[in-house]
Amino acid sequence: MGIQNRDYYRADSTSGGWSMPTGRSMCQNILISTAVVFLFQIWLTVPVPNVESLIGQATPAEREVLLEMLAQHKIDELNAIAIKFNYIRGYKPLLNNWGELDPIKVSEGQVWRLVTYAFLHDTKTPWHIVFNMLVLWMFGPIIEELWGRREFLAFYLTAAVAAGLCQLAFGFAMRDATPAVGASGSMMGIMMAFALYYPHVPINVFFVLALEARWVILIYLIYDAIPVMQALSGQGERARGIAHAAHLGGLAFGYLYCRLGWKLTGWLPTRGKQSWGKRFSRWWTQPALRVYQSPVERPPERPQPPQFQSPRDLEHKVDVILKKIKDEGEASLTEEERTLLREASRAYKKRNT
Repeated sequence: MGIQNRDYYRADSTSGGWSMPTGRSMCQNILISTAVVFLFQIWLTVPVPNVESLIGQATPAEREVLLEMLAQHKIDELNAIAIKFNYIRGYKPLLNNWGELDPIKVSEGQVWRLVTYAFLHDTKTPWHIVFNMLVLWMFGPIIEELWGRREFLAFYLTAAVAAGLCQLAFGFAMRDATPAVGASGSMMGIMMAFALYYPHVPINVFFVLALEARWVILIYLIYDAIPVMQALSGQGERARGIAHAAHLGGLAFGYLYCRLGWKLTGWLPTRGKQSWGKRFSRWWTQPALRVYQSPVERPPERPQPPQFQSPRDLEHKVDVILKKIKDEGEASLTEEERTLLREASRAYKKRNT
């Protein structure tokens, strides 16, 4: 059997079906696409509304209305008001509004963000995209040579999805709706694959210290696991600006992919193979046994309205909630805190009458 027939020699020479164009490697295509998107991020920007300042500097009557809108989740209206009256915190890339990994938007059905966020990066510093693209340039071509262009692209995108799901799960567990951007999850998956295939190959860390690939991955694993475990256990603050959970998701996906021998493009239609329709129709016609278990219904607990001892106590609690919105976003509010905002709005209304 010649080398062309072996499993690890996956040259994409098939004609017809789903195939990639010849020319540049897939790593080059991804790198160029990400760089172009980054330039558009810098070029196209929109203002970031400062709702906290809007509420904080409003008159008592205006604050009453704004707090009621906040309690009713009318965030878009509040943002429009803040921008109209020039309450702006700064500017952000327009593409981030459509593609960043926003937990709230994903939960509303915008699932494409699980892929698009990997092509967006932090525009405040060039090091975010530089580091990710450096990893892609160093390790990507080697892995692409082993798997082929199609399989490498499928791995890259699926690793981004896996990393994004881990980041979303961590965010929901921590009641943190901060959006995430970056291809770090996919890069961690590529580095894990490289370390599994070539564990003893030395890697120049920051072009200074040479360590074997397996030890580099172990360092990254510890570096990302400690903050996540501390945050989940309540022993440490959440690390801002670094998506540690996404990194762990990329590492985990890379490990499972290589250890379990997955091949993602096995489901992509090519000439001479079964189409998707036939495969799913075969699954559809197979009988399945389902066990039904009726859920146990519990009456929802109604939040108790907060008790205020003095107007100063009211002001203090509202200020605490506004600070929480500034640090963690409106989606982090509990139902009790929303009830407190409604009660505060009523208190302001009575005070002004």
